[in-house]
Amino acid sequence: MRVSHIALYAEDLRAAENFYARVFAAELLFREAVDGDGVWHTLPLSAGWDDATAVGIRVDLVVLRRDDLVLPVFAGRSSPRIIGLDVAAEEIEAMRARLPDQAHVLAEGEARLVFVDPFGVQWQVSAAAAFRSSGEIHGRWLPL
Repeated sequence: MRVSHIALYAEDLRAAENFYARVFAAELLFREAVDGDGVWHTLPLSAGWDDATAVGIRVDLVVLRRDDLVLPVFAGRSSPRIIGLDVAAEEIEAMRARLPDQAHVLAEGEARLVFVDPFGVQWQVSAAAAFRSSGEIHGRWLPL
């Protein structure tokens, strides 16, 4: 079993596309807009944001990909999200170097990077570590 995609929401879709493409070194798969009848239409890859805006198209979805992770980002708001990714150790350092100032780093170490992006998503990135509780990670156990 593997994760096929993680869908997110962002109020500023253009900024979200730029941020996620940069931080995750992801490629744009496509952009879509929904018409008045709720039908989705895909923009040609040759059309950029300015092209869409010039003809009055409001982009409602961008979809990015890096390896097997597909990241659809919808225009709008949603509740807070936390996403954990297992990556190779060298990718953590590369991702840290790509983080722009708009990201707020919560924790970092040799094999770990936790940050909140400008769209309210907390990313917990680790080098193929087993999923552990916060208490185990930080040595905070409830007394029994």
